[in-house]
Order: sequence, then C-alpha cells, then structure tokens
Amino acid sequence: MGAVLAGLAAGDLTRRVTGDYAGVFAKLQGDVNMAGETLADTMRQVAVSASTVRDASAEISTGSQ
Repeated sequence: MGAVLAGLAAGDLTRRVTGDYAGVFAKLQGDVNMAGETLADTMRQVAVSASTVRDASAEISTGSQ
C-alpha cells in the first residue's frame, strides 16, 4: 500500500495494490486502487480538455490574423 501511495504522491498513476487480502485489507486495497483509477481518469479528462482549448485558441488566433 505504501509503495502505491508513494507512487501516487510522485505522480505515478499506474501503480496498483496487488495480492489477495481479506476483510478490511481487501477494502483498503479496493479503495486505494479506485483512488488511483479515479485520479488517472480525471487527469486524462484534463488533458483532453486542455487539448481542446489549445486547438480552439489556435483557430481563434489564426482567424484574427
């Protein structure tokens, strides 16, 4: 768990907790992995939005010239 959280803190959104756990540890594994997935999805959406804004601003710039 610590290695995954350290990876997330360092910007590595690919790390996941692996292994077989039971009880509260299985829930913790699922929660940590879901947090990584959610964060990675959010960052993908931000990247797509930034690309869209970049393309639109380039069009506006070209049109104004």
